Amino acid sequence: MADIVLAEYSGRTWLVQGEQHLDDLLANTLPPHVTTEVVSCESKSEVVTLWRNEAGPDEDSSAMWLIHPAVATRSRNALRPQPTGHVLAFAQWSASLDDAAEEVLADAAAMAGRETGGQLVIARHAAADGPALQADLGNLRLGLIEARLVALGVDADRLVRDVIKAETPDQVELVTLVMRPAT
Repeated sequence: MADIVLAEYSGRTWLVQGEQHLDDLLANTLPPHVTTEVVSCESKSEVVTLWRNEAGPDEDSSAMWLIHPAVATRSRNALRPQPTGHVLAFAQWSASLDDAAEEVLADAAAMAGRETGGQLVIARHAAADGPALQADLGNLRLGLIEARLVALGVDADRLVRDVIKAETPDQVELVTLVMRPAT
């Protein structure tokens, strides 16, 4: 079983295992070796049963941690196959570059350094009918990413913006970086 287990029922998500990782889960600073599993439950009693398997049979289920929907979405996204390339996953309505994003950007900058002559495409994922604020946030994210890549030594002339159609609503929180070879 995973280090962290989240149980979902009726649009709500509870932490049923891994309370020692709760602070890092909420702050999006989980170390890469900490595994996460999201379990869909048929009833609230199934959620409680999962929690009691970890906490103990006599524990009061009112002590279960209810997880914010944005944290649950981020956890589900981390478990999904992601688009090819270097992928940054942002918290909902956030443009903050966390430690994981910094690692991805360092890898992308190193890739750009190895593959001279091509362009580094920075693509935000966007819903076709998304609100204007979502597009503005996506552009802000791209600007922050470009500035960080330039600071890491990537020539600004090699950076190209693009937009990818989001397949699911939660993909709008993703930005993908891909090298486009020189033609």
